[in-house]
Amino acid sequence: MDKVRQVCSVPGLTVAALAQSLLAIKLFPNYCSSESHLRTVALMILANYAFGAIFWTFLYPNFLSPLRHLPGQKALVSLSHRSLMVTHRPSGDLFLDLVKQYPNEPLLNLTLTRSQVLVTDPKLLADVLVHNCYDFAKPAKIRKFLHHVLGAGLVVLEGDPHKFMRKNTMPAFGFRHIKDLYPMMYQKAETLARALRYETAGNTQSIELSTWASKVTIDIIGVAGMGRKLNVVEKGEDPLQTIYESLLEPSTEKLLFSMLSFVFGLPVVRWIPWRMNGIFDQLTGSLNDICMPMIREKRQAIEEKGDDHFDILSLLIKTNNFTDVELKDQLLTFLAAGHETTASSLTWACYLLAKHPELQMTLRTEVQAAFPRNPLDDPASLATTLESLPFLNGVIQETLRLYPTVPLTLREAQKDTFANGQFIPKGTTLVLSMWMTNRSPKIWGPQAGECRPERWINDDGKPNQTGGTSSNYDFLTFLHGPRSCIGQGFAKAEMRCLLAMMVLSFEWQLGMKEEDVMPRGVITIKAAKDPAKMLVFRNGELPGQPWLCYGVTASPDQSLRRTLSSILSLTKPRLTVLVVLSAMAPYALYPVPEILAPSMTNTPSLSPLTLLFLTTGTALCSASANTLNMLYEPLSDAKMSRTRNRPLVRNLLSKKTAVLFALAAGATGVAALYFGVNPTVSGLGLANIVLYAGIYTPLKAVTAFNTWIGAVVGGIPPLMGWAAAAGETATKDGSWRELLLASDGSSIGGWLMASLLFAWQFPHFMSLSWGIREEYKNAGLRMLAWTNPARNARVALRYSLVFPPICLALCAAGVTNWGFAVTSLPLNAWLIRDAVRMWRQQGHNGTARGLFWASVWHLPGVMMLALVHKKGMWTRAWTSVFGGGDGSWEDEELEEMKSMTAERVAETAPVAKR
Repeated sequence: MDKVRQVCSVPGLTVAALAQSLLAIKLFPNYCSSESHLRTVALMILANYAFGAIFWTFLYPNFLSPLRHLPGQKALVSLSHRSLMVTHRPSGDLFLDLVKQYPNEPLLNLTLTRSQVLVTDPKLLADVLVHNCYDFAKPAKIRKFLHHVLGAGLVVLEGDPHKFMRKNTMPAFGFRHIKDLYPMMYQKAETLARALRYETAGNTQSIELSTWASKVTIDIIGVAGMGRKLNVVEKGEDPLQTIYESLLEPSTEKLLFSMLSFVFGLPVVRWIPWRMNGIFDQLTGSLNDICMPMIREKRQAIEEKGDDHFDILSLLIKTNNFTDVELKDQLLTFLAAGHETTASSLTWACYLLAKHPELQMTLRTEVQAAFPRNPLDDPASLATTLESLPFLNGVIQETLRLYPTVPLTLREAQKDTFANGQFIPKGTTLVLSMWMTNRSPKIWGPQAGECRPERWINDDGKPNQTGGTSSNYDFLTFLHGPRSCIGQGFAKAEMRCLLAMMVLSFEWQLGMKEEDVMPRGVITIKAAKDPAKMLVFRNGELPGQPWLCYGVTASPDQSLRRTLSSILSLTKPRLTVLVVLSAMAPYALYPVPEILAPSMTNTPSLSPLTLLFLTTGTALCSASANTLNMLYEPLSDAKMSRTRNRPLVRNLLSKKTAVLFALAAGATGVAALYFGVNPTVSGLGLANIVLYAGIYTPLKAVTAFNTWIGAVVGGIPPLMGWAAAAGETATKDGSWRELLLASDGSSIGGWLMASLLFAWQFPHFMSLSWGIREEYKNAGLRMLAWTNPARNARVALRYSLVFPPICLALCAAGVTNWGFAVTSLPLNAWLIRDAVRMWRQQGHNGTARGLFWASVWHLPGVMMLALVHKKGMWTRAWTSVFGGGDGSWEDEELEEMKSMTAERVAETAPVAKR
């Protein structure tokens, strides 16, 4: 039969057609002239292909196939392929429908050609998975596809390479090793609970549970698998988590790409001009780029620091049986299988508990009784306690039964063989449907589709491992035998810790229609629609667990430090430092010659005390404005990754405390500027608070014009610094007109510095906001980055172009020398170049990120250059160090600066005498 299959394959039929054509030309030259040789070959090929189609669709399945007597489907497209594209119901239900039609058949045909069969009998499963497991391998096309995602790891390898890999990785998943990981897993569960509290901001609202589940499970596998603290839950995102989330998203396009790769093979699909090929290559390539440096770093650490590493990767390295490439393949497998599957299971467990609130209450009662105090106080007993809870384990087992992480798997007979007495020809594909087996009414009874955790509890109240069925093979989620999931113990341990913490910390219910939660997926089963509306969490004070708020009870000193740290966070310290620096630079640039020549007592000098009051008052005003900003928008902050950890979002401070701090900081800052500097600077500080907290912040939810208001706020601190210095040399009434609108033009420098800061806000913020435009959109904040991306890029470019003229104007106004125009040119050109790139590509391909970093370095660079090129600075320094003869000014620039203050000196002297 093997020979027949080879001859009737596409290559065999093609070779036969060529031979037939040659024979026809030799035997019948009169009918096959030289002009018609090509036509003869083409006709022969078409005839052979037609025969092949008839043979495989009619003759072989009906008269020759050893499986021709099997009942089942007789469609041209296999049921397993059609199941991948079902959208209106779970794909596994197609197999359930077929089994219900033929309830007593161990094998069911799935296609017209009899090339695929569905295995339904536990004894057949035992032969395929355990007794003769290496006679049945994953089809080559599937292995090639999975190789790009998982590498040549345990999931992909077959035969002796698989036996070797399994033997060497088993110790890393031993019972004792997993037991030691329970405290770490539970700590990560506490971190998740805190993050979800902050996410909901103390309110009842929907959250994206699947995203958070993915974050916490990749944190766990990061520590257990690689010995690295990724802290994705706290940071909000990580490249690994982002890549896997994109790769495993159950979109229609990704399902189609997977189906075509399974049917025709990935090399064939790559010839299709399809964007999915590029996306797939980019994602899988990024995984490889991330993993290889981790492995080299880990190997070097083990060689340098000794043998005290106990994560899975370290254990594999210390066996000395793997190359770096083999380690990379194992790491890819463990990362994918170790986090995404468990994340999906946790999401489905919470979904089932939302559907059945009585089960949620029962589970909560059981866990509360088991943990009257923090279980981390006694970490040694944590594993034993969790594994002994019958209802917790019942809920987990029932979740894994109803929603197996992988919906189906395929095995191809490597040779003619038998399975439980049934002959299986070489090349036959056996379909193992976990969904069908786990929900079969024949195995699990008429309530097979219902969630009943009590199946997994014996009459004596202890957990069982069979769910009340007669065979282990009736539960197929992790498979069985040498090809079973090596990490199933690890996954269940994660589930116990995470689900226990969830029921201790929250109550939840369904937040969307049940029929909208449609299980889909090829590699893992996930909800087809965005699960953001799947669950509604209610933060409440659940009785009996006072230690839940922050893991362990904080001492008074710790509580005080946390409060002070939270108050400091209200001020946005980095932003406040930038504001203070932007006020100090113009203060230092103000043209007062005596700043570096103290021997010249007849000219005024700037006071350090004034500078102290300026910086202190400016910092307090900034702190007040930032606190009021956070008070206004905690709900929108909670929806954005970069702001969700702010103190008010996390309920680390009460609103009353924040209001009192904002008022106290604002009043103290304005008073410090009024009495320590001058009323004009004090008024500017108050205006900054009002503009930022009272106008800019509310406008963020109304119009994109808010950015211009924010830019005005950014331009005020330079005016404050300039006005502070001008007040030191004021000769008249020191009014705001004299300090900001001087008739002699001396105030022009302050306005130019303000213009510099005003213009800088646009390339900086437009590039920053583009990278998180979707978060701004979800938070309801109107930014050009998402309302009008094209205009966003244009505005960034437009304001980048004004920096060279501003720098020239500072030179012309006598604030800096002309060298500043030259030395600042490279920085300005760098900013403009990246702004042009962002404008051309609308922020894509990293251009927005490039402009953002250019702006980060541009502002301090320009400020430093301005200070270095301050008018007359180097001549004054030379005179101060080496002397200036009879003390006269010999430099023309210094004479010019002296003339700017001569009149003020003359007018000040009589006042002093009086």
